[in-house]
Amino acid sequence: MSKVEQLLENLTQFTRTGNLFRSAGTTEKILEAGVYNIGADMRGLFFEKVEVKTDALIKINTSKYNYLMEEINKFWESKNKFTDLGFVNKRAFIVHSAPGMGKSCVFKQVMENMVKASNITFIATHTGLLAEAVKEFREVEPERKLLVILEELDEMVYNGGKALSDLLDGPNSIGDVFYLASTNYIDRIPARMKRPSRFDRIVEMGPPSEEDRYEYFKAKLGLNEEDDKIRQYAKVTKDYSFAHMKEFLVSVCCLGNTIEDTLERLNSMAPEGYTYGGYDESKFQEEFKQLQESALLGRINRVPLANQILQSLNEGK
Repeated sequence: MSKVEQLLENLTQFTRTGNLFRSAGTTEKILEAGVYNIGADMRGLFFEKVEVKTDALIKINTSKYNYLMEEINKFWESKNKFTDLGFVNKRAFIVHSAPGMGKSCVFKQVMENMVKASNITFIATHTGLLAEAVKEFREVEPERKLLVILEELDEMVYNGGKALSDLLDGPNSIGDVFYLASTNYIDRIPARMKRPSRFDRIVEMGPPSEEDRYEYFKAKLGLNEEDDKIRQYAKVTKDYSFAHMKEFLVSVCCLGNTIEDTLERLNSMAPEGYTYGGYDESKFQEEFKQLQESALLGRINRVPLANQILQSLNEGK
């Protein structure tokens, strides 16, 4: 085959859907292994490849990362068993924690592992587009392993819970997909979503263990610090999030502050992180519930109720 014939074989001038033609460049038989955002424009759905940057120094084998990878790999290996039982072979986990506990870092490592295995990851921001994208992808690549990341699940459920529940457990449910969702506020996820066949497991990420903290400090400091010093850092930062450990290193190793002053400051910054814009979340939920009950009983009309809720929110900013 001549070079011209080879070029012509790979050249697509138009794509056709029924009687609809669109001009096009070269085509690909499959998506390149990678991570994709899902979008849509006037021409329809598209997949935009994105670079997921992971800090080489935070690639530590935490217990939660190892657990998630074990469950994901076990799922891929069990496809035939799902089929034998007549089930759609899909799985969905929610990972929740206080902010700063390392969910995003773990997810990035999982995504990187998918790419290395020549598979595909979708990052979902719109539930309606997600359902369309998974369906279209499966029509072109019926056997490809697909991971779907759903970050800030509480926001996604609020903005498009029906489309998401249908995709997970309804007429739009599609196989060979592992859904991995995250949230800082598990109590904001309605009970109808927190059940098997929609989200099959709920995984809590607490503060890193002492061994995890040691691995983090060791990865960051390498040979620049003696092991005894790294062990000390891991010991004194009990219950710290990864965000707090980062600030600990910045304060002590970059800015030269003492360990004692740094710990005193960080200990006052609520590692738990469970606040609503600085407003205690449990207090907010309790007051909101009381206001809602009063409104239902007709004790207060809707306008003052709305004003009172807004005032509560503003006080929390």
